[in-house]
Amino acid sequence: DINYIKEFLPKGNITKVSMNLGENLEYQENGTVSTSLPEQTFNKYSALTSLSLDGWTSIGDEALRGTTKLTELSLPDVVTVGNQAFYNMSSLTKIELPKATTIGDKAFFSNYALTELYLPKVTTIGTLPFQNDSALKTVTVSKDSLEGIEGVIAEEDLPEWVYTKTDKTAKVDVLVDGAYKITYKV
Repeated sequence: DINYIKEFLPKGNITKVSMNLGENLEYQENGTVSTSLPEQTFNKYSALTSLSLDGWTSIGDEALRGTTKLTELSLPDVVTVGNQAFYNMSSLTKIELPKATTIGDKAFFSNYALTELYLPKVTTIGTLPFQNDSALKTVTVSKDSLEGIEGVIAEEDLPEWVYTKTDKTAKVDVLVDGAYKITYKV
């Protein structure tokens, strides 16, 4: 039960969690089967180092915020990522979301160790998703996430989400459909 995790387990002691939906695990919210991880589920579980969430299709707002020691993450079925879902996860170096199509506002905000993000199916990206991700170098996205942008891109035409700082002094490399690389220099 998610409420048990959120309310009763001591946040400082848990290091590994595997909640894979399927034959033996079902999550119900208000009497209805759901595959959405509720908001703030693991918020501030600072000792958590490994998390596996197979079968979950949505990660709620701030669901993993503040899991600062997390180094292993498996989210193979996630389609939707909520606002600030991965906020301040300072130990994770790579995040792969192979089925994600929608990324919320500030979803990966302040992930200082994050160097690579794999989002090959993403079509919608919220505001300031990578702000303060100072180590982030490469983001792989679908061509659909660059809708309306073709050919050579002028600096003023870049989507705001390619920047890691609000003053637009740092940018990431964007791999489009894993085949085309758009390189932005700082």
